[in-house]
Amino acid sequence: MSKRCAQVIAISLAALVIAPNTARSAVIWLAAEDPITVQQFAVGSSVDYMRLFEGGDDWKVTAQYTKVLKIYNQFPHAPAEMQKAVYDWARNNGVALALEDGVLPTASPASCGWGIEGYSGSTAWNIETMQKNGALISYLAMGQPLYHGVQSTLPNTCQHSVKQIAQQAAARARELKRLFPNLKIGDIEPIPWTNNIPKFLDYYKLYAGFPLDFFHAEILQFDGWQESLRSLRHELDERGIEYGVLYNGSWKDCLSGGNLAWTSAAIDLFRQVEVDPTIAPDTAVFQTWNKCPTHLLPETTPGTLTNVVYTYLNEFGNRSNDPPVVPPHVDQIPTTNVSEPGSWTYAGFLAVFSFVLGYKRNRASAGGGVPHEYGARTRRVSSSVT
Repeated sequence: MSKRCAQVIAISLAALVIAPNTARSAVIWLAAEDPITVQQFAVGSSVDYMRLFEGGDDWKVTAQYTKVLKIYNQFPHAPAEMQKAVYDWARNNGVALALEDGVLPTASPASCGWGIEGYSGSTAWNIETMQKNGALISYLAMGQPLYHGVQSTLPNTCQHSVKQIAQQAAARARELKRLFPNLKIGDIEPIPWTNNIPKFLDYYKLYAGFPLDFFHAEILQFDGWQESLRSLRHELDERGIEYGVLYNGSWKDCLSGGNLAWTSAAIDLFRQVEVDPTIAPDTAVFQTWNKCPTHLLPETTPGTLTNVVYTYLNEFGNRSNDPPVVPPHVDQIPTTNVSEPGSWTYAGFLAVFSFVLGYKRNRASAGGGVPHEYGARTRRVSSSVT
Protein backbone atom coordinates (compact mmCIF):
# COMPACT_ATOMS: atom_id res chain seq x y z
CA MET A 1 0.00 0.00 0.00
CA SER A 2 1.36 3.42 -0.93
CA LYS A 3 2.01 6.07 1.64
CA ARG A 4 -0.58 8.30 -0.03
CA CYS A 5 -3.29 5.62 0.20
CA ALA A 6 -2.47 5.01 3.85
CA GLN A 7 -2.87 8.71 4.58
CA VAL A 8 -6.25 8.85 2.82
CA ILE A 9 -7.51 5.82 4.75
CA ALA A 10 -6.28 7.26 8.06
CA ILE A 11 -7.99 10.58 7.41
CA SER A 12 -11.22 8.84 6.41
CA LEU A 13 -11.23 6.71 9.54
CA ALA A 14 -10.57 9.74 11.71
CA ALA A 15 -13.47 11.56 10.09
CA LEU A 16 -15.76 8.66 10.92
CA VAL A 17 -14.73 8.85 14.55
CA ILE A 18 -15.05 12.60 15.13
CA ALA A 19 -17.86 13.53 12.77
CA PRO A 20 -21.03 14.67 14.57
CA ASN A 21 -24.33 12.91 14.04
CA THR A 22 -25.53 13.42 10.47
CA ALA A 23 -28.47 11.04 10.56
CA ARG A 24 -31.95 11.93 9.39
CA SER A 25 -33.43 14.60 11.59
CA ALA A 26 -37.03 15.66 11.92
CA VAL A 27 -38.27 19.18 11.24
CA ILE A 28 -38.13 20.96 14.59
CA TRP A 29 -41.02 22.95 16.05
CA LEU A 30 -40.68 24.90 19.32
CA ALA A 31 -43.57 26.02 21.56
CA ALA A 32 -43.43 27.59 25.02
CA GLU A 33 -45.48 29.80 27.33
CA ASP A 34 -45.47 33.41 26.18
CA PRO A 35 -45.87 36.23 28.75
CA ILE A 36 -49.59 36.69 28.01
CA THR A 37 -50.35 33.01 28.55
CA VAL A 38 -48.25 32.99 31.72
CA GLN A 39 -50.06 36.06 33.04
CA GLN A 40 -53.52 34.74 32.22
CA PHE A 41 -53.04 31.34 33.82
CA ALA A 42 -50.45 32.12 36.52
CA VAL A 43 -48.29 29.33 35.17
CA GLY A 44 -44.90 30.78 36.13
CA SER A 45 -42.96 29.11 33.31
CA SER A 46 -40.83 30.33 30.42
CA VAL A 47 -39.83 33.47 32.30
CA ASP A 48 -37.22 34.28 29.64
CA TYR A 49 -39.51 33.77 26.62
CA MET A 50 -38.85 37.16 25.03
CA ARG A 51 -35.08 36.66 25.30
CA LEU A 52 -35.43 34.07 22.54
CA PHE A 53 -35.90 36.92 20.11
CA GLU A 54 -33.02 39.18 21.13
CA GLY A 55 -30.48 37.54 18.86
CA GLY A 56 -28.11 36.37 21.59
CA ASP A 57 -25.87 33.31 21.65
CA ASP A 58 -27.86 31.51 24.35
CA TRP A 59 -29.51 29.27 21.76
CA LYS A 60 -27.62 29.82 18.54
CA VAL A 61 -27.49 26.11 17.62
CA THR A 62 -31.08 25.36 18.55
CA ALA A 63 -32.32 28.51 16.81
CA GLN A 64 -30.48 27.52 13.64
CA TYR A 65 -32.40 24.26 13.43
CA THR A 66 -35.79 25.47 14.66
CA LYS A 67 -37.99 25.67 11.57
CA VAL A 68 -41.37 26.47 13.13
CA LEU A 69 -42.29 28.55 16.19
CA LYS A 70 -45.73 27.62 17.51
CA ILE A 71 -47.69 30.29 19.35
CA TYR A 72 -50.62 29.84 21.73
CA ASN A 73 -53.93 31.56 21.13
CA GLN A 74 -53.50 34.04 23.99
CA PHE A 75 -50.57 35.79 22.30
CA PRO A 76 -52.67 37.76 19.75
CA HIS A 77 -53.84 39.78 22.79
CA ALA A 78 -50.26 40.85 23.55
CA PRO A 79 -49.17 44.46 22.99
CA ALA A 80 -48.32 45.12 19.35
CA GLU A 81 -44.67 45.82 20.18
CA MET A 82 -44.28 42.45 21.88
CA GLN A 83 -45.88 40.64 18.96
CA LYS A 84 -43.74 42.46 16.41
CA ALA A 85 -40.54 41.49 18.23
CA VAL A 86 -41.45 37.82 17.84
CA TYR A 87 -42.66 38.06 14.26
CA ASP A 88 -39.69 40.15 13.12
CA TRP A 89 -37.30 37.61 14.59
CA ALA A 90 -39.10 34.76 12.85
CA ARG A 91 -39.08 36.54 9.49
CA ASN A 92 -35.41 37.56 9.77
CA ASN A 93 -34.37 34.02 10.68
CA GLY A 94 -36.48 32.11 8.19
CA VAL A 95 -38.66 30.54 10.89
CA ALA A 96 -42.28 29.78 10.02
CA LEU A 97 -45.06 30.60 12.48
CA ALA A 98 -47.81 28.28 13.69
CA LEU A 99 -50.86 29.02 15.81
CA GLU A 100 -52.37 26.44 18.16
CA ASP A 101 -56.08 27.13 18.53
CA GLY A 102 -59.48 25.50 18.66
CA VAL A 103 -61.71 25.19 15.60
CA LEU A 104 -64.92 23.73 17.02
CA PRO A 105 -67.78 26.26 17.29
CA THR A 106 -69.35 27.39 20.55
CA ALA A 107 -71.85 30.21 20.76
CA SER A 108 -72.14 31.25 24.41
CA PRO A 109 -71.36 30.22 27.99
CA ALA A 110 -74.60 28.26 27.91
CA SER A 111 -73.37 26.16 24.98
CA CYS A 112 -71.52 22.89 25.34
CA GLY A 113 -67.83 23.34 24.59
CA TRP A 114 -67.60 26.78 26.19
CA GLY A 115 -64.31 26.96 28.11
CA ILE A 116 -63.11 23.63 26.72
CA GLU A 117 -59.95 23.20 24.68
CA GLY A 118 -60.64 22.60 21.02
CA TYR A 119 -63.52 25.08 20.92
CA SER A 120 -63.01 28.67 19.81
CA GLY A 121 -64.91 31.46 18.18
CA SER A 122 -61.88 33.60 17.45
CA THR A 123 -59.46 31.61 15.31
CA ALA A 124 -59.82 33.86 12.25
CA TRP A 125 -59.59 36.96 14.44
CA ASN A 126 -56.41 35.64 16.05
CA ILE A 127 -54.72 35.06 12.69
CA GLU A 128 -55.85 38.42 11.31
CA THR A 129 -54.59 40.23 14.42
CA MET A 130 -51.24 38.49 14.24
CA GLN A 131 -50.88 39.32 10.57
CA LYS A 132 -51.72 42.98 11.21
CA ASN A 133 -48.75 43.01 13.56
CA GLY A 134 -46.40 41.53 11.00
CA ALA A 135 -46.86 37.77 11.32
CA LEU A 136 -47.15 35.35 8.46
CA ILE A 137 -49.02 32.38 9.89
CA SER A 138 -48.12 29.25 7.94
CA TYR A 139 -49.71 26.57 10.15
CA LEU A 140 -52.78 26.10 12.30
CA ALA A 141 -52.59 23.26 14.82
CA MET A 142 -56.11 22.35 15.91
CA GLY A 143 -56.38 21.81 19.65
CA GLN A 144 -57.51 18.19 19.91
CA PRO A 145 -61.04 18.41 18.47
CA LEU A 146 -61.46 14.65 18.36
CA TYR A 147 -60.55 14.04 21.98
CA HIS A 148 -62.30 17.06 23.49
CA GLY A 149 -65.29 16.94 21.16
CA VAL A 150 -65.99 13.22 21.36
CA GLN A 151 -64.29 11.45 24.25
CA SER A 152 -63.76 13.96 27.05
CA THR A 153 -66.21 13.69 29.95
CA LEU A 154 -65.34 17.01 31.56
CA PRO A 155 -68.29 19.19 32.55
CA ASN A 156 -69.70 21.09 29.57
CA THR A 157 -68.13 18.87 26.92
CA CYS A 158 -70.34 18.07 23.94
CA GLN A 159 -69.56 14.38 23.43
CA HIS A 160 -70.63 14.49 19.80
CA SER A 161 -70.06 11.72 17.29
CA VAL A 162 -66.83 11.47 15.30
CA LYS A 163 -68.78 12.42 12.19
CA GLN A 164 -70.25 15.54 13.82
CA ILE A 165 -66.88 16.74 15.10
CA ALA A 166 -65.24 16.12 11.73
CA GLN A 167 -68.01 18.10 10.03
CA GLN A 168 -67.56 21.01 12.45
CA ALA A 169 -63.77 21.03 12.13
CA ALA A 170 -64.00 20.75 8.34
CA ALA A 171 -66.46 23.65 8.10
CA ARG A 172 -64.12 25.92 10.07
CA ALA A 173 -61.14 24.70 8.03
CA ARG A 174 -62.91 25.60 4.77
CA GLU A 175 -63.65 29.07 6.14
CA LEU A 176 -60.04 29.57 7.20
CA LYS A 177 -58.69 28.32 3.88
CA ARG A 178 -60.93 30.84 2.11
CA LEU A 179 -59.52 33.66 4.24
CA PHE A 180 -55.94 32.34 4.29
CA PRO A 181 -55.41 30.17 1.18
CA ASN A 182 -51.84 29.15 2.04
CA LEU A 183 -52.61 28.10 5.60
CA LYS A 184 -51.67 24.50 6.43
CA ILE A 185 -54.09 22.93 8.89
CA GLY A 186 -53.33 19.97 11.11
CA ASP A 187 -54.43 18.29 14.32
CA ILE A 188 -52.98 17.35 17.70
CA GLU A 189 -54.43 14.38 19.58
CA PRO A 190 -53.38 12.33 22.61
CA ILE A 191 -52.11 8.84 21.89
CA PRO A 192 -53.31 6.23 22.82
CA TRP A 193 -56.34 7.86 24.44
CA THR A 194 -57.95 9.03 21.20
CA ASN A 195 -60.01 6.43 19.37
CA ASN A 196 -61.37 6.53 15.82
CA ILE A 197 -58.55 8.60 14.35
CA PRO A 198 -58.77 6.96 10.89
CA LYS A 199 -62.52 7.61 10.80
CA PHE A 200 -61.96 11.25 11.79
CA LEU A 201 -59.29 11.70 9.13
CA ASP A 202 -61.57 10.34 6.42
CA TYR A 203 -64.65 12.29 7.50
CA TYR A 204 -62.59 15.47 7.72
CA LYS A 205 -61.31 15.05 4.17
CA LEU A 206 -64.80 14.23 2.92
CA TYR A 207 -66.40 17.36 4.38
CA ALA A 208 -63.47 19.75 3.98
CA GLY A 209 -62.59 18.70 0.45
CA PHE A 210 -58.93 18.35 1.41
CA PRO A 211 -56.98 16.25 3.93
CA LEU A 212 -55.20 17.39 7.05
CA ASP A 213 -51.74 18.70 6.23
CA PHE A 214 -50.18 17.25 9.39
CA PHE A 215 -50.99 15.31 12.53
CA HIS A 216 -49.04 15.62 15.79
CA ALA A 217 -49.26 12.93 18.47
CA GLU A 218 -49.11 13.81 22.15
CA ILE A 219 -47.83 10.60 23.69
CA LEU A 220 -49.40 9.36 26.91
CA GLN A 221 -46.96 6.77 28.16
CA PHE A 222 -49.35 3.99 29.05
CA ASP A 223 -48.81 0.35 28.22
CA GLY A 224 -48.81 -0.17 24.47
CA TRP A 225 -48.20 3.43 23.42
CA GLN A 226 -45.50 2.38 20.96
CA GLU A 227 -47.88 0.08 19.12
CA SER A 228 -50.56 2.80 19.06
CA LEU A 229 -48.00 5.20 17.61
CA ARG A 230 -46.92 2.61 15.04
CA SER A 231 -50.52 2.11 13.94
CA LEU A 232 -51.07 5.88 13.77
CA ARG A 233 -48.04 6.39 11.58
CA HIS A 234 -49.28 3.71 9.20
CA GLU A 235 -52.68 5.40 8.93
CA LEU A 236 -51.08 8.79 8.29
CA ASP A 237 -48.63 7.42 5.72
CA GLU A 238 -51.52 5.76 3.90
CA ARG A 239 -53.24 9.14 3.60
CA GLY A 240 -50.15 11.22 2.84
CA ILE A 241 -50.41 13.22 6.09
CA GLU A 242 -47.22 14.50 7.72
CA TYR A 243 -46.59 12.75 11.04
CA GLY A 244 -45.18 14.49 14.10
CA VAL A 245 -44.64 13.80 17.80
CA LEU A 246 -44.66 16.13 20.81
CA TYR A 247 -41.63 15.76 23.08
CA ASN A 248 -42.22 16.98 26.64
CA GLY A 249 -42.38 16.06 30.29
CA SER A 250 -45.46 15.88 32.49
CA TRP A 251 -46.99 17.69 35.43
CA LYS A 252 -45.96 14.78 37.62
CA ASP A 253 -42.31 15.19 36.54
CA CYS A 254 -42.53 18.90 37.26
CA LEU A 255 -44.06 18.42 40.69
CA SER A 256 -41.68 15.68 41.72
CA GLY A 257 -38.38 17.06 40.49
CA GLY A 258 -38.78 20.48 38.89
CA ASN A 259 -37.00 21.54 35.73
CA LEU A 260 -34.45 18.72 35.60
CA ALA A 261 -37.05 16.01 36.06
CA TRP A 262 -39.31 17.50 33.38
CA THR A 263 -36.54 17.93 30.82
CA SER A 264 -35.05 14.52 31.61
CA ALA A 265 -38.45 12.95 30.93
CA ALA A 266 -38.68 14.79 27.60
CA ILE A 267 -35.22 13.58 26.62
CA ASP A 268 -36.05 10.03 27.63
CA LEU A 269 -39.21 10.19 25.51
CA PHE A 270 -37.47 11.29 22.32
CA ARG A 271 -34.78 8.67 22.85
CA GLN A 272 -37.44 5.96 23.00
CA VAL A 273 -39.16 7.24 19.87
CA GLU A 274 -36.23 8.21 17.67
CA VAL A 275 -34.37 4.91 17.95
CA ASP A 276 -37.34 3.06 16.46
CA PRO A 277 -37.61 3.77 12.71
CA THR A 278 -41.21 2.56 12.69
CA ILE A 279 -42.35 5.44 14.93
CA ALA A 280 -39.67 8.12 14.41
CA PRO A 281 -41.49 11.27 13.22
CA ASP A 282 -41.20 13.67 10.32
CA THR A 283 -41.71 16.54 12.78
CA ALA A 284 -40.38 16.84 16.35
CA VAL A 285 -42.38 19.31 18.45
CA PHE A 286 -40.64 20.46 21.63
CA GLN A 287 -43.42 21.98 23.68
CA THR A 288 -44.39 22.94 27.21
CA TRP A 289 -47.65 24.13 28.75
CA ASN A 290 -46.58 23.29 32.33
CA LYS A 291 -44.85 25.31 35.03
CA CYS A 292 -41.71 23.48 33.93
CA PRO A 293 -39.30 24.31 32.63
CA THR A 294 -39.21 27.73 34.21
CA HIS A 295 -36.46 28.77 31.79
CA LEU A 296 -35.96 28.26 28.09
CA LEU A 297 -32.32 29.39 28.01
CA PRO A 298 -29.43 28.76 27.74
CA GLU A 299 -29.31 25.75 25.46
CA THR A 300 -26.15 24.35 27.07
CA THR A 301 -27.61 24.14 30.58
CA PRO A 302 -29.66 21.11 31.65
CA GLY A 303 -33.14 21.98 32.86
CA THR A 304 -34.07 24.35 30.03
CA LEU A 305 -36.36 23.68 27.08
CA THR A 306 -33.73 24.62 24.51
CA ASN A 307 -31.33 22.18 26.17
CA VAL A 308 -33.81 19.41 25.37
CA VAL A 309 -33.66 20.42 21.71
CA TYR A 310 -29.88 20.82 21.89
CA THR A 311 -29.55 17.31 23.28
CA TYR A 312 -31.83 16.00 20.54
CA LEU A 313 -29.72 17.69 17.86
CA ASN A 314 -26.56 16.24 19.34
CA GLU A 315 -27.96 12.71 19.41
CA PHE A 316 -30.30 12.57 16.43
CA GLY A 317 -29.92 15.74 14.39
CA ASN A 318 -27.98 16.66 11.31
CA ARG A 319 -25.42 19.06 12.78
CA SER A 320 -22.41 18.55 10.51
CA ASN A 321 -21.49 22.25 10.44
CA ASP A 322 -21.84 22.87 14.17
CA PRO A 323 -19.09 23.05 16.78
CA PRO A 324 -18.83 20.05 19.10
CA VAL A 325 -21.10 20.03 22.09
CA VAL A 326 -19.41 21.03 25.34
CA PRO A 327 -21.17 19.27 28.22
CA PRO A 328 -22.28 21.82 30.83
CA HIS A 329 -21.01 21.21 34.33
CA VAL A 330 -23.75 22.52 36.60
CA ASP A 331 -27.48 23.15 36.52
CA GLN A 332 -27.85 26.90 36.93
CA ILE A 333 -31.62 27.00 36.47
CA PRO A 334 -33.70 27.75 39.57
CA THR A 335 -35.85 24.84 40.76
CA THR A 336 -39.13 26.65 41.29
CA ASN A 337 -41.56 25.36 43.89
CA VAL A 338 -44.26 24.56 41.38
CA SER A 339 -46.80 23.75 44.08
CA GLU A 340 -47.02 27.39 45.17
CA PRO A 341 -50.61 28.66 44.92
CA GLY A 342 -51.45 30.87 41.97
CA SER A 343 -54.52 32.79 40.91
CA TRP A 344 -57.18 30.20 40.16
CA THR A 345 -59.43 30.44 37.15
CA TYR A 346 -62.31 28.30 35.95
CA ALA A 347 -60.06 26.91 33.23
CA GLY A 348 -57.41 26.17 35.81
CA PHE A 349 -59.95 24.25 37.87
CA LEU A 350 -60.85 22.22 34.79
CA ALA A 351 -57.19 21.43 34.28
CA VAL A 352 -56.82 19.97 37.77
CA PHE A 353 -60.17 18.18 37.55
CA SER A 354 -59.14 16.61 34.28
CA PHE A 355 -55.76 15.60 35.72
CA VAL A 356 -57.49 13.72 38.54
CA LEU A 357 -59.97 12.20 36.11
CA GLY A 358 -57.16 11.11 33.82
CA TYR A 359 -55.31 9.54 36.74
CA LYS A 360 -58.37 7.50 37.71
CA ARG A 361 -58.97 6.45 34.12
CA ASN A 362 -55.38 5.40 33.69
CA ARG A 363 -55.46 3.24 36.79
CA ALA A 364 -58.77 1.71 35.75
CA SER A 365 -57.71 0.95 32.19
CA ALA A 366 -54.05 0.15 32.65
CA GLY A 367 -54.04 -1.38 36.11
CA GLY A 368 -52.02 1.42 37.63
CA GLY A 369 -48.99 3.17 36.26
CA VAL A 370 -47.91 6.79 36.01
CA PRO A 371 -50.72 9.25 35.31
CA HIS A 372 -50.19 11.82 32.62
CA GLU A 373 -50.98 15.47 33.25
CA TYR A 374 -53.66 15.13 30.64
CA GLY A 375 -56.20 17.87 30.75
CA ALA A 376 -53.77 20.63 31.72
CA ARG A 377 -54.04 21.71 28.10
CA THR A 378 -57.73 22.53 28.63
CA ARG A 379 -56.50 25.93 29.78
CA ARG A 380 -55.90 26.84 26.14
CA VAL A 381 -59.35 28.12 25.35
CA SER A 382 -60.46 31.17 23.49
CA SER A 383 -64.19 31.02 23.00
CA SER A 384 -64.74 34.65 22.20
CA VAL A 385 -62.90 37.74 21.06
CA THR A 386 -62.00 39.99 23.94
